[in-house]
Amino acid sequence: MILKEQLLKEHSKENTLAIAKYISYDSQRFSELIELFLSGEYRLSQRAVWPVSYCVEEYPDLIQPYLSRIITIAQQKDIHPAVTRNVLRLLQNITIPEELEGEIVDFCFVILKDRSQPSAIRAFAITVAANICQQYEELQQELCLLVEDHLPYEKPAFKSRATKLLRMVKGQ
Repeated sequence: MILKEQLLKEHSKENTLAIAKYISYDSQRFSELIELFLSGEYRLSQRAVWPVSYCVEEYPDLIQPYLSRIITIAQQKDIHPAVTRNVLRLLQNITIPEELEGEIVDFCFVILKDRSQPSAIRAFAITVAANICQQYEELQQELCLLVEDHLPYEKPAFKSRATKLLRMVKGQ
C-alpha cells in the first residue's frame, strides 16, 4: 500500500480502518504515516491523523517518539479541527510522559476555555486533562472549577464527560 495515495483516495472510516490494519504494529509504516501527518499539507494531515489515532488506540507505544511534534501541530491555530480532535483522542489512551504533562494540560485548559471549539474536541480535552490531573490534586480542583463554570452552557458531549469527571473527583 502506498499510504499517501490511499489517504488521498477517499476520506472514510472504511479507508481509515484499512490503513490502520495495514500499519498494525509496524513502526516503519507508522513512521511513514506520522510523517505524512506532519507534512503540513492540509488535506493529507487531516486524513492521516484519523488512522494515526486508531493505530495508537491499539498500540499506544508507537506514538511515543512523535508526541512532542504532534502536540506542537495540534496547538497551531490554522489546522483543521479534525487534527486537534484526533490528537486529543489518541492522547486520552496513552501514558503521557511527565515532561509533556504541563504543556498538554495547558493546551487542554485553553481548549476548554474556548467555547468556539467544537464540543467533541472539548470533551476529549476534559478526558486528557483529567487523566493527567489525577495525580495532581490542585490541578484536578482547577479542572473541576473550569468544567463546572462551563457546564450549564454546553452540549451533551461536553456535559457527559464533565459529569463523569466531577463524579470521579467527588467520589474520591
